Amino acid sequence: MAVEVFLFAGLAVAIAVGLLRFYPDETRRALRFINASRALVFGLVWVLTAVVFVASGSLGLVTLGVLMFVLVFVQIAVEDLHTRALEVIGL
Repeated sequence: MAVEVFLFAGLAVAIAVGLLRFYPDETRRALRFINASRALVFGLVWVLTAVVFVASGSLGLVTLGVLMFVLVFVQIAVEDLHTRALEVIGL
C-alpha cells in the first residue's frame, strides 16, 4: 500500500515539474486558478458551517459560529480579494 502511495506521489511531482519546465506561464496561471477556486469552495463551506452552527441554538455552537463569521469578515477586510480575482482571471 505504501509503495503505491509513493509511486503516485512521485508521478505527480514528475508531471508537475515537467509542466513547469515546458509550459511555465500556462501552468502557473492554471495553478493560481485552482488555488483561487479551492479558496472559494472552502470559504463557502466555512460560511455554511457557521450558519448551521448559529442556527443550531446551542450556546457553544452559536458562539463558535459567530467567531467563524468574525474570522471571515476580518479576512475579507484584510485581503484584497478583488485584485486577486482579477489576477486569476487574467484581466
